[in-house]
Amino acid sequence: MKFYLVVQILSLLFVFFIFAFVVSTDNSIHKFSVTNNSNVIINHIIENKNNDKHGETHKEVTYTDTYLNVSNFNYTGKCSEVFKYKKNNPRDLFLTAIYFKNPNVWFTIKDRAVRCLKVAQSGIPKATRKVLLLSDDEIPDFTKTMNELGVSVENHPINTTFTNGAVLRYFAAYDYLTQNQEKYDRVVFGDFKDIYFFADGFATFDVNDLIFLMECKAVDNTKTCVTLAEPTNRRWIQTSFGKAIADGYANNRTFLSNVGVVLGGTAKLLKYIEIFKDNVIPEKADNWGHDQALHNKLLYSGYFESLNYTKDYCTQRVCFSEDKSVVWDAKNKALYTRGTGCAPVIRHKIWFNNRRIYYE
Repeated sequence: MKFYLVVQILSLLFVFFIFAFVVSTDNSIHKFSVTNNSNVIINHIIENKNNDKHGETHKEVTYTDTYLNVSNFNYTGKCSEVFKYKKNNPRDLFLTAIYFKNPNVWFTIKDRAVRCLKVAQSGIPKATRKVLLLSDDEIPDFTKTMNELGVSVENHPINTTFTNGAVLRYFAAYDYLTQNQEKYDRVVFGDFKDIYFFADGFATFDVNDLIFLMECKAVDNTKTCVTLAEPTNRRWIQTSFGKAIADGYANNRTFLSNVGVVLGGTAKLLKYIEIFKDNVIPEKADNWGHDQALHNKLLYSGYFESLNYTKDYCTQRVCFSEDKSVVWDAKNKALYTRGTGCAPVIRHKIWFNNRRIYYE
């Protein structure tokens, strides 16, 4: 009887260790490991490549700095649902432009630009990333730095009566996209040094979209949105279009759309740029803010209605700043939205740690 009991115990132990070995080598959602004191420890794996369609893409996200480690951002489970479309690839274009009045301007903004473009190198590694250089003189350090970051530089000076790079970029972008439209399916067009692709922003929209960014500061909370009553933007509208129009927008508390990030299919985005370009007021173009004033005037005057655009007020996909709803996990160097636990994908600017840390 004792012998039979011993055999049973040994058999059960044998089965237990075989089971532990098999499970520890499995790739399922849980990983089991057996320690040398025979305790079984269950570790939840953050990524499950079988169930999370964005899991493989997120493994490529590697950016880290003093405050952030993007590999710890949460894009799993419900937080992966924003990635509905094709992953970033060479037929996707992040298009930006820059005008240097003198070489010192580059060295003034270099650190911010490098940080921003390193994030893009991590978040959209397979997309084409291009900067149009609008000024005449090439700056060797600028070109070298861009090449190191995987950003191609195209010299594209524009011969106009004005030199405001924020407006000139529309003319350069129109020329470039008109000549290269067949190369690209989707485009993100915007500012040079402050668009943060923490993850694959291209996988959040398709070729039929055109998305304008509203200037809001919290996910799904329009109470945090800036209006055209804001003094600086009100002044820009007045300078470009007169006091009556500026007062009308201000009195109606019309929401401000930020011109610094526009997402869309190539055909729609090119048409948006064409409409903008054709309505620039040359004698006003050198006034700082004319680009944003014109963008909003055209938006609220119905010029883009045929393009079937979307206004994104602040979502996981894209937000102006999100300082009112973002949470910084200092231990894991991760950002997430309060209430959802999901990490941001594209942010134009972002404040965190109670506004003490500012990525611009």
